[in-house]
Amino acid sequence: MKAIDRYVHSLSKHVNLESEEMASFQDEIRSHLAESVNALRLEGYSEKESVAIALRRFGEESNLNAELRREYRFHRSFKKWMLAVSVLFLALSVFFVYESRALEERGLVNLDYMNNDFDKVEDLMGKTNSVPYEVLKAYVERHEGVVRYVLLTQKKRAVPIAEYAYPIEHEPYDPQDVYYLPQRIETEVTGIQWYANIYYNNSAIYPPQVHAVYVTGVVCFALYWILFGLWNVLNAHRRGSLNVFWVVCFFSLNVVAYLLYKAVELIRIGRFRAAV
Repeated sequence: MKAIDRYVHSLSKHVNLESEEMASFQDEIRSHLAESVNALRLEGYSEKESVAIALRRFGEESNLNAELRREYRFHRSFKKWMLAVSVLFLALSVFFVYESRALEERGLVNLDYMNNDFDKVEDLMGKTNSVPYEVLKAYVERHEGVVRYVLLTQKKRAVPIAEYAYPIEHEPYDPQDVYYLPQRIETEVTGIQWYANIYYNNSAIYPPQVHAVYVTGVVCFALYWILFGLWNVLNAHRRGSLNVFWVVCFFSLNVVAYLLYKAVELIRIGRFRAAV
């Protein structure tokens, strides 16, 4: 029926759909109008009258066309924003995980620098068997915020004979916050040993925010995974090929499922065109 074909063509010419979606859309309208025309013919109307009544009942072309355009624009905009937000969450997850690793790495660098720098103090103790107060002061000040204080004990045959500390008077610290690195220092003086305890701020070496930043990254990645899966589900539903298998694939394989779905769709379209 040429009148129906013209109507369907005019109705769908401003609706931007992919080729297979457009074909399905047009076939559905034709099928619906053909059923209406056949029913009207059985009621005694002529073919021309039946077509006219069926088209009038289906709806004014301009109204339907505008409604279809609005629906398509909303659907397309909604999908675009969903994809954009999912990609944003993916970028945030990468950023937060990287930042947590960077914070952890900076803490370990502080620890290494603190230990390596103490070698200068060790060399002096081993050669002169004494520790100038200014040496300890300079060491602690170089690592301000990390090293709280240093306690040096000089022993002979495991018996303490002298003790040095900087600062001399220090506030008691929470044992959960302050840790120490015990070190035994070899000296050139027979029978004399030095023992050093470097008390440091644990939160400066292992920042507490590392865990929170890492968890935030994991949460962002989970949100990306869910939104991207929903985006795939909407695409498959719009193409009329959604089923339980694809839903499971989209939410379990994510990007791999998307690539697999696109490959299957390309094969299906190729077979359809070959058959035509």
